[in-house]
Amino acid sequence: MFPHLSVADNVEFGLRAQGAPRVERHGRAARALERFGIAELARRRPHELSGGQQQRAALARALVLEPEVLLLDEPLAALDQQTRRTVRGELRALLSSLPCLTVFVTHSPADALSFGDQIAVLEAGRITQHGTRDELLHRPRTRYVADFLGTNLFATRTARREWSGLVRLETDGASLAAAECGLDGEVFALVDPREITVSLEAPAGSAQNVLRGSVVEVLPEPPHGDRVRVSLATRPPLVAELSRAGAEALGLRAGVEAFAAFKATGVRVFQ
Repeated sequence: MFPHLSVADNVEFGLRAQGAPRVERHGRAARALERFGIAELARRRPHELSGGQQQRAALARALVLEPEVLLLDEPLAALDQQTRRTVRGELRALLSSLPCLTVFVTHSPADALSFGDQIAVLEAGRITQHGTRDELLHRPRTRYVADFLGTNLFATRTARREWSGLVRLETDGASLAAAECGLDGEVFALVDPREITVSLEAPAGSAQNVLRGSVVEVLPEPPHGDRVRVSLATRPPLVAELSRAGAEALGLRAGVEAFAAFKATGVRVFQ
């Protein structure tokens, strides 16, 4: 936002640059401000607005020009979590009604999955995966994509099949048990962090996969931190998700030795 201009003048800026007549500028700007629910803020300066109001005004300024392509570069990054959720919902509804193509750049998995009909993942300046949100969630192709989406991905090779109907997968010098998948050779194994239980003693349940390692870090999950992600230096390394109360009851913190367990049915295998 241009700090020396009012909200209305900011929204009219592009129209003025295009040489639109004054009456047309005022009318289109007023409709854009009304559309974003900030008509009453027209005479204010940007420093008098909240973060969410500034974002609405900036979007009104861009969309009043009726562009064929709209580029949004981290449009929600500067907002607090509560405002971000509100503006995200409003912006998603707005963008779905626009006739133009929108390119949305973000480092937030929630934003990517919320807005992306088609998602392209960039790693070191190269697109490493492109597809729908379901394709990325269910079949990530690189560790970076899996980490971005908050899941565990391993490049493995089928080693042997057991009479019990399990298949053994070798990865990173370790072995994982998965339900029979009918695949051979190089495969990906995906484990949702919510499928993993964490304990301080070796579990006595039916989980086929039990790995031991020290806790690397415990990070709260947004927006409220009522769940946490626990990174474990197991082999292969894992990230588990559990309730904050559960993590506190176990005394999980960096350096604590713990066991991570998950069932063979919790391992999704694909090529």
